[in-house]
Amino acid sequence: MQKNLVIRKLLTILFFILLFTINVQIIESNQQKSNLILGVDMINKDTFNHPFSDVWEIELEFSEPGGAYDNAFFGEKTNASNGIDSYDVPKTPGGVVPYIRTWFSTSFSSPYNILWKEYKLYPDIFKFWNLSIQWFPSDYSSQTTITLSWDPTLFILSEYISVNLYDIGSGTNASNMLVNSSYAFSCPALAPQNFQIICNDGIDNQPEISNINIVTSDPKDTSIGWENFSCIVTDIQGVDAVYLNLIYPDLHTESSPMVKSDDIYYCNTSLSDVGSYSYHIWAVDVNGNSNISAVYSFELPPNWDINGDHDCSIVDLIQVVNHFDETGIFGWIREDVNNDGDVSIVDLIQVTNHFDETW
Repeated sequence: MQKNLVIRKLLTILFFILLFTINVQIIESNQQKSNLILGVDMINKDTFNHPFSDVWEIELEFSEPGGAYDNAFFGEKTNASNGIDSYDVPKTPGGVVPYIRTWFSTSFSSPYNILWKEYKLYPDIFKFWNLSIQWFPSDYSSQTTITLSWDPTLFILSEYISVNLYDIGSGTNASNMLVNSSYAFSCPALAPQNFQIICNDGIDNQPEISNINIVTSDPKDTSIGWENFSCIVTDIQGVDAVYLNLIYPDLHTESSPMVKSDDIYYCNTSLSDVGSYSYHIWAVDVNGNSNISAVYSFELPPNWDINGDHDCSIVDLIQVVNHFDETGIFGWIREDVNNDGDVSIVDLIQVTNHFDETW
């Protein structure tokens, strides 16, 4: 009887030990499953927000019927900056003709002012990239058709709901890059064709741009002159930034922020390149909605073309003679060619040195 009692106690103890062991194994198994599920969820979440840890990038490919090819890359990374960083790669010089040369133009110092790869900080509500395309044919004169292509599905990894390819030359949106996968255009020889890739994440009303104006020094002067660009920009959500986009006589593009005073935005410059310029205003509101004005143009003549008729002739010499020996503040009239405050033989010599030149 006592022996059976001992056996029952031992069996009871063994039963509880076995039950405890099974429960521990079940708990550990569930914990592993939980950790696995949690890990998958975390991976999926991270993949959704930052799919390649560097967020998103787009390869632009450029081709033409003769077989010439080039490419360029742009995008955003969480640890990039909007200035020069390790992700930005300068563009190398062109090769043997015929070839296509493409690059992103920036305001950075050389060699980062012309980039093959340009990455900016993620995320944002609005960004743009300045894209230039140049065609070098064998005869240096024949035009071609260049096709720009990209994969629009890769934009799904970005935060933007609007991505447009904007043709600066025509002042129009050339292609909706979220919908289309290519854009073809007729490209002349040697002259860079300038575009902008404009991204924003807003869907509300665009900023309104009006009263666009330029005031220059009087007289115009490429040595000591100045230019003041202005416009009015309003938006019901609030204006975030306004840019002056300026195309120089050599067709390179620069974008400069405009300074606000009430609803009027200004940008002051002192341009020194002789020739024809064009410009437009670009505004973005706090929700990332953007708007672009029409394209405007103006000219800055060389100082030796007194009357600005694109030809240095006897007429310019006569104008200097008519004011000979007059004095005033530096560059007060066009006839003071060297801006020393005195119309003299020096000014006549400068005009004579450029006689019969055109621009």
